[in-house]
Amino acid sequence: MARFVRFAATASLVFALLGVCPRAVPAVASAAGEVRKTTRYTVAVIPSAPPEDISAAWLPFLERLSRATGWEFDLKAYDKMSEFERDIERGAADFLFASPTQITVAHAVQGYVPLVRGSARIAGVLFVRADSPIRSIRDLDNKEIAFVGTKNVCSVFTRSALKGHVHLTYKSLFAGSSSNVLKMVQLGKADAGATLDVELERIKDASFFRPILKTDKMAPHPLAAHPRVPKQAQDAVRQAILGWSDDPAAQQQLKAIRMAKPVSADYDRDYRELETMDVRSLSQWGE
Repeated sequence: MARFVRFAATASLVFALLGVCPRAVPAVASAAGEVRKTTRYTVAVIPSAPPEDISAAWLPFLERLSRATGWEFDLKAYDKMSEFERDIERGAADFLFASPTQITVAHAVQGYVPLVRGSARIAGVLFVRADSPIRSIRDLDNKEIAFVGTKNVCSVFTRSALKGHVHLTYKSLFAGSSSNVLKMVQLGKADAGATLDVELERIKDASFFRPILKTDKMAPHPLAAHPRVPKQAQDAVRQAILGWSDDPAAQQQLKAIRMAKPVSADYDRDYRELETMDVRSLSQWGE
């Protein structure tokens, strides 16, 4: 079930965590000193963690964004990815934080426009144990490969790359998390595993694993706006986020929501090339 957590520009974080919004005031002052009518926008966030963890990471960021823009933001967190995808299809949220592959669908069906993203590009990695006899993709024929799930960007991106090997047959195992994928390969419960390069780089002893395929780099998850959001509001959100480059506290909040060192996002430059992937089929979209 999707969960709303409301946050008003004048409310405290305690109210937001409780899902309680104090009575909205008729007008608030923006960071630029302009007084405008209070406006509320919904922000839907990909369920890459439990809703409680998403709320803990996103509410401080939305509080800061609310102060900077003078608008109010309702966080919409989800229990299931399928619910999030169905809301993408319906254009339910004003702002959307989604994976690179999900953004291609959001752009196609509702016209969502990416505004900002983290600066570090990501790639999918297919790896084996360092002592594995598997040396190439051909050696994975009739083997078992562990993925996080059907819908995760590392899984979609890597399985799309494997589709180019038409004579390859393998069994997919879905582990539920990147850490579980690593454990399955380490313990020999899967012949290979797939995750994002950043996940592999985070582990203490990366030398235990050996990459055998690395996808092209891609732009990471963007914050995108539905076209019904006025251009003025889209620009204000983008400029506010980009304006925090010299604010250590803001940068910590951005890192917590997976948008570290943000830069402007552009659909044609960053995501259009991903349209060649069959995202709906690979991710079992909406199911």
